[in-house]
Amino acid sequence: MIKGIKEGWNSYPIFHHSLFQEILNSYNAIEQLFKEDTNLPFLQFLKEQFKEEDIWSPIRKNAKNLTRFTQAFHEKADGLRIFQYIRNQHKHNMMRDEDALRENLQSWLQTPLPDFLSENFSFEELSVSQLNTLRKLLFIIELGYRKISFF
Repeated sequence: MIKGIKEGWNSYPIFHHSLFQEILNSYNAIEQLFKEDTNLPFLQFLKEQFKEEDIWSPIRKNAKNLTRFTQAFHEKADGLRIFQYIRNQHKHNMMRDEDALRENLQSWLQTPLPDFLSENFSFEELSVSQLNTLRKLLFIIELGYRKISFF
């Protein structure tokens, strides 16, 4: 919080949900990738990161089956690479954090957004009460993903 207040909130971006969809598309293409190269943005990013134009052929040769190939894929596409990709794509997105949050909430929720999250809202203009409402809303969404209920 101190860093955010002093230096700005750039170190704590809100990533748009579409960036994660690109990762999912790559994961859904693993079976096809086991057979042949597939041109998807995240897979291209991995080639650039590892400085290998043909990143998948050696893995195909060593992987005896789809299960082994999938394990090798996960070693290349680990959490660090996913995070690097999302941060890199986010830089090109040029979307305000408020807009990303608003669109994420619209995508995740089955109910209308609170009025204070209008199209041009700003975090800096929200009251403590509104921020608390937003925090609770995000917590409820998180509980849904955890499939845990405290209520």
